[in-house]
Amino acid sequence: MTTPSTQRGAGGTDGRRTVPLTQLIHLMSSFENLGEHRQTYLRAPASGDPIVRGCGLVAAGLAAVSVLCIVAGAPAAAVVVILFALIPTGFAALRNRRGRDSRLDLFDRGLTVYRSGEKVAGFHWTTVEVRQQSIPLSQSATAATDYAFVLSGPDGSRAEFDEGEFANAREWGPLIQSSVTAAQLPGIVAAIDGEQTVRFGDLAVSLLELAHDGARYPWERIQTIDPRGGIVRIKVDGRWISLGPVGAIPNFYIFNEVIERLRVAAVEYPDPYGPRAVVGAPAGDTATSAAPDGGVGENGPEASAEAGSETVAQSVSPADTELGSEAAGDPGAEAAGESGPEGTAEPSPEPADAERIIERRHEIAVTAGGRSQS
Repeated sequence: MTTPSTQRGAGGTDGRRTVPLTQLIHLMSSFENLGEHRQTYLRAPASGDPIVRGCGLVAAGLAAVSVLCIVAGAPAAAVVVILFALIPTGFAALRNRRGRDSRLDLFDRGLTVYRSGEKVAGFHWTTVEVRQQSIPLSQSATAATDYAFVLSGPDGSRAEFDEGEFANAREWGPLIQSSVTAAQLPGIVAAIDGEQTVRFGDLAVSLLELAHDGARYPWERIQTIDPRGGIVRIKVDGRWISLGPVGAIPNFYIFNEVIERLRVAAVEYPDPYGPRAVVGAPAGDTATSAAPDGGVGENGPEASAEAGSETVAQSVSPADTELGSEAAGDPGAEAAGESGPEGTAEPSPEPADAERIIERRHEIAVTAGGRSQS
């Protein structure tokens, strides 16, 4: 939800009074039921804004050119160059002034975002979608991560901000991601365990498979997931398939955690009737077993699990440790009547046998989900 920064006074349509920003933020937090206020992050110093720094470098370069023009005896050219230098200088000054009163406030159950001249936007941890442009693969990579977030709420509210806008991004960035993961992961796990399909943008996750762009990838066929270079890829039967940019997947940490648990359970404990076939898959990015950027390329459950745990090193939250016993869901709940991979002549199991297979796969998945947290 968003709220304006002014309200009409008692004097009619012409009477308007300014409401203090702090009061508006707390009104928003009360409306969204965000709980107790925890921390405020104010505008980052202009020196930390890459756009302001870039404008300064351009202006300095043009100033140097104007000096050379004067030395070369071309004062008219120097004046023209100086006029051009005023453009980035003015833009930097305007950007710094507009963001002077911006602030980011974190609460127990959500956050509010205010940017100068705009409305206060409020988001609840349980409903917000967070898109992050780059994902750290390990704790050591966190310090080098650029925190650029796009937040959207179910009512259409939206906020974009990055480390150049609010100070202490290395603090608020992980806090936002871990809070969203802790709040939403239990519900998503329960939905998948209840045989529902959960969507993450253009991706659909169910007990049996990952669906994307008309293709369906059974979990036992997926060997690993890799978000390096800002592009999310999955390794399917030795081939890398691109799923799109990291920033296009809402709540990527939850997505990664869920599919890793389902994938590990299916790879370590395959269906006794054989793996299901991939349907509608593209040709793939490469036919080799080398991972993007020379990274994870090993096959097998252990190597894949290690790759997945590295990917979500940043996303571990209190909810993860509480959900170890239910996170993987029931990978075989929809497979009761299937006869194995397409094109085989394997007879379908009897109903009683199918129920036992489903029960066994559920127990296996739960066990694997619990181990993924250890």
